[in-house]
Amino acid sequence: MTHLAGVADWLAWFGVFITLASLAWSAKRYVDLRKVEDEHARYRRFFEIMDMLGSSGSIASKVAAAYQLRSYPEYADLLERFCRESQRYVRGDSAELCWTNFGGLPSISRFEGGGNEVDA
Repeated sequence: MTHLAGVADWLAWFGVFITLASLAWSAKRYVDLRKVEDEHARYRRFFEIMDMLGSSGSIASKVAAAYQLRSYPEYADLLERFCRESQRYVRGDSAELCWTNFGGLPSISRFEGGGNEVDA
């Protein structure tokens, strides 16, 4: 009889293990899907902000949009290149606003901390 109890115990533990493994896999999959959804929403929001900068809205909304771009350090290289090159192609308040906030930076520190400090 002790042998059957041992097998039954192993089967019970195996069932618990399979259940917990399934739960862990489901949780990991859910977190991965949420991460992809959040990245996509962030991507869409970034381009909405860029559209706002290029629109014919008020200068106040453009300043707010430019300030909000600091929340996207993953696009820092793109923003710096865009602002550097925008002076050739874009005229008016949008180009000046972009250059004032992001162009000509010696480093990318403004994107990391969100502050106004620039490393020399």
